Order: sequence, then C-alpha cells, then structure tokens
Amino acid sequence: MNGARGVVEGLLDEKAEVIFGIPGGAALPIYDEFHKEPNLRHIHMMHEQGAAHAAEGYSRVLGKVGLCMGTSGPGATNLVTGIADAFMDSVPIVALTGQVPTKLLGKDAFQETDTFGITLPITKHNFRLSKSEDAYQNTRDAFNISLSGRPGPVLIDLPKDTMVGEFELNKEQFKYTQLKALPQNSNEVFSKVVDLLFNAERPMILAGGGVTIANAGLELTKLAELLRCYVATTITARGAIPTTHPLSLGQIGMHGRQVVNHSIANCDLLLAVGTRFSDRITGNLEAFAPNAKIIHIDIDATELGKNVPFHMGIVSDAKTALQSILAVAAQKKLQGKDNLFRQRVKALDVECRCNIASDDTPIRPETIIKEINEILPENAIVTTEVGHHQMFATHFLKVKNPRHFLTSAGAGTMGFGLPAAIGAKVAAPDQPVIDISGDGSLIMVCQEIATAVENDIPLTIALFNNGGYGIVQQWQKEFYEGRKIAVEFGKHTDFVKLAQSMGAEGIKVERPSEIQEAMKQAIMSDKVFLVDIATSTVDNGMPLVPPLGKNTEMLLGQHCPLVNPRYFDAE
Repeated sequence: MNGARGVVEGLLDEKAEVIFGIPGGAALPIYDEFHKEPNLRHIHMMHEQGAAHAAEGYSRVLGKVGLCMGTSGPGATNLVTGIADAFMDSVPIVALTGQVPTKLLGKDAFQETDTFGITLPITKHNFRLSKSEDAYQNTRDAFNISLSGRPGPVLIDLPKDTMVGEFELNKEQFKYTQLKALPQNSNEVFSKVVDLLFNAERPMILAGGGVTIANAGLELTKLAELLRCYVATTITARGAIPTTHPLSLGQIGMHGRQVVNHSIANCDLLLAVGTRFSDRITGNLEAFAPNAKIIHIDIDATELGKNVPFHMGIVSDAKTALQSILAVAAQKKLQGKDNLFRQRVKALDVECRCNIASDDTPIRPETIIKEINEILPENAIVTTEVGHHQMFATHFLKVKNPRHFLTSAGAGTMGFGLPAAIGAKVAAPDQPVIDISGDGSLIMVCQEIATAVENDIPLTIALFNNGGYGIVQQWQKEFYEGRKIAVEFGKHTDFVKLAQSMGAEGIKVERPSEIQEAMKQAIMSDKVFLVDIATSTVDNGMPLVPPLGKNTEMLLGQHCPLVNPRYFDAE
C-alpha cells in the first residue's frame, strides 16, 4: 500500500469515524483514500479554522479524538487557530496536513510552509512523515499521545512523496510507543488530604476543566455533598456539578460571581482539581485566597506551583484523585458539618442572585438566557462564541450535565461556537445543539452555516445581535474613558437573509415575549435555524474584575446587586 493508505488504516484501527477538512493539491493522495473508504465520513468545511473547531466540538462531547485536515501552506496555517484553541483547553484532536514533497522542503515551493515549526509550540507532539512505512505507526501514536495524560492536539505533516510511496504493512509488528506513566500516589497522601479537608473551618472546592475531561463530575458532586462544601467552577468545568445543585456556586474570577470570589478570598482551605490557575481565575495573585492552604491536583506536573503556591501538590487525573479521597473518607467515616462559614456562603449566594426577568428592549442579554432556560431540553448541548453573550451564558445558563456546555476558554477564540456546534451535532445526532452566538463572532465563520445545511446537520443559532463587539466596548467604556474605535458595525447586515441565502431558516426577535416561541420553533425544526435576537449594545450588569485586579473588587453595573465586601469579617 502507499503512505496515504497507511494513514487511513491507522485511523480505522483507532476507530475514527469522521474527519472535518478541506482538500488541496498536496492533500489529494490521502483524499483519494478517503474516497475509497466508506467507513470514514468526511465533512467538507468552508474554512480550515472551522474544521479544527468542529473536531474540537466532536471531541469535547465524546471524549474521543477529533480529526481535522487541511492542505499545505494556507490550508495548514488556517488550522493553526483551532489547534491553539485545543491546546489551551486540553482537547484531544489530531490534525493532518498536506505538505510539498520532501525534496522541495526549504526551497520556497508553491504553498510550502513550515507547518511542523509553526505548530510545535501549540501541540503536544508533531510528526513529519519522513518515510512511507512510518505512516501507520505515526497515526496510531498520534491518537495515543493526544489522549494520554493531559489531552491535547497532535499534528502529522504529510509530504506528498511519502503519501504516494509504497510499502508493505505488517500490523503484527505494531506497538504503541511507550509513554511516561503517571506517578502512583499512596493512601497516605490522600489520607492527609482528607484530614485537611474535614478539619478545615472554611473549605472550598475549585473545579477546573480537568474534572470534565476525566469524567469525574459524579465524584466531584459526591465529595461536595460529603463535605457539605461549596463548589466554584472555571468556565470549562460548567456542568461538572449541575448548576442547579445547591452546593454549586458558579464561576470564579474576572467574570465570576461575587459570592464565589468573596468566598474563596475568605476560605482557609482550597481544594483545586484540574485547573491551571490562569490570570482570568486568580486576578491579583497576592490577593488570591490569601489565608488558604491550597491542595492542587492536576494531571500535568508542570501546572503545580506554576501560578499559585500550594500546600500540597498531587499529580493525578481528577477521577482517580477524587475516588481516592472519597474512599479514604469512607474508611474514616467522616462527614462534613454545617458551620457559620457555610451559612454565610449560602446567604451570600442568595444575596448575589440577579433579577434577570425584564421587558426591556433592546432585550437584556441575561433575559435572553432566562428565556432560553425555560425551553431548553435537558439533553441539549450548548456551544458559545466568545464575548458578552458567552459571559452571560456562563453566569445564567442552566447546565445539568458534563460535556453539554462547550466554549473556548484559554484562547478565547471568536468563531469557535458555530463549527464546534457542527462537530457536537455529528457526535450526538439525537441531541439538540444550540450555538449561543454574538454577531461579531458569527460574521467570522458564517460560511459554516452552508456546511451544516449541505451536510444535513440541523442545529440552532441563538444570535445576540448588538451591532458590535460588546465586551470590547465595555472595556473601552471602563478603562479608556469611553473612547470607542472599531467596535460598532453590522448596521446593514441582515443575518436572517444571510442564513436563508445558504439554505437555512431564520427569524428575527425584538421583544422578550417572542424568544421562547422562536427558540422552540428552531429547536423542533429539522433544519439549520438562526434566531436573530436584538439585544442591548453595552450592558454592564455583569460583574467585572479589572485586569490583574483583586477578585473581591469587582466593577458592577446597574443590574447587578452589591454584596457587602466585608461579609465574612464578623466571623
């Protein structure tokens, strides 16, 4: 067989079922093999960035490797944004890229780009296929590396001559390249963790995306209930514990809830599981959980102590660690007790809740989320773009299940949501998929509406249309004395007609009373359906911590209740 067939054999033996991509001259040998292979579905995207995000959406829903492909040069570089997004959020994808023949590398050949070098800082590992007989091994290894340890993207660059070169494949000789195993933690380690947790007067849990990746939501919820401890979440952990659970407080950090930021600032012990403590979580490091002993559990040893000092650092995947903590607690027959701190967190949670019901027009963003909550099926998967609408969704959207809320966190990639929704719907065809979008993000990837239509991938786009970049306008208002530049646009863009021009359906909404009916119609439709909702241009009703400011010193808008920053002082 040739090298291209070796890659496909590797994909099939890794149980790959779908690949999102765009063909090109350097990629044609492998596309010719796709043509011959009925068991590998190829979905033609309209832009390679969309292919990478679709692979992410597929992966985030199933926990499997997502596949994407582009040709050499601009095809490969267009994949870069999606690869970087997957790297930041620890999403396992494998990207295949066509490349000029090896004898032309470094000769400035047509559509030659050093894809290997460009992507090296944003992948777990890169391969450049140097000889055809390595095609099968490299492909199988790419899947193994992508899923092992802390998941992430792997790229295979495929020079055209290695794709057409022939060799004999002997699968009996195949074996995965040995990867470094995670260290084993003793019961003594987790016994110390349990003692610290149950002896603390003010314990808090911070759950990060690692909890979702490890499918450890059930263990997280059980531990919270056993400890009677409140749980804060990062943006990628939304749904790891149901947002409706009485111990679920919501989001931490720059765009977090006041109750979360104040409670963590006043805790004496913080169990942080599967989080990298980014600047958007911690704000001013000196003021972050200043009186707390921090137990940091992460599968990536390089994250321990990188941003926040720890009292105990444990290298482990979230599920194994939480199961071990629960087992030791059961042996010791321990049970958390109610106390004044927990009572005050509960009271503060109630005080912090916003009134999101409103008849205002243009429609307030939080009111849109409220109306969507009313009709959203429990098994629905929601993706978001990046911006104001994303932050309102992370605050107010009810998410009861892990892997049902997909958003770009670390990279903050505008244009993520629509292609991710395509990948999510391919992964879960029997579940409704809704992309909560902003007009600024949607216009970047609107061509993928055609992808969804042409491939019969029905999904709903709930468009928060405020005529500009809402969150950038907010920053200009707060930090640049209100000077606006390059943030208002789209006055002549009719998104409904745009969607209809690509074969989708659409409807405009201008009043809160119209939202539920429009969304019901969209979700029940078997078509791609866009709901264009007119929302306010700048709404500061969401708390905001200034960049690298203290999490307890949040800027508040007119619709956000003020809680007493000295709430815990009397204890």
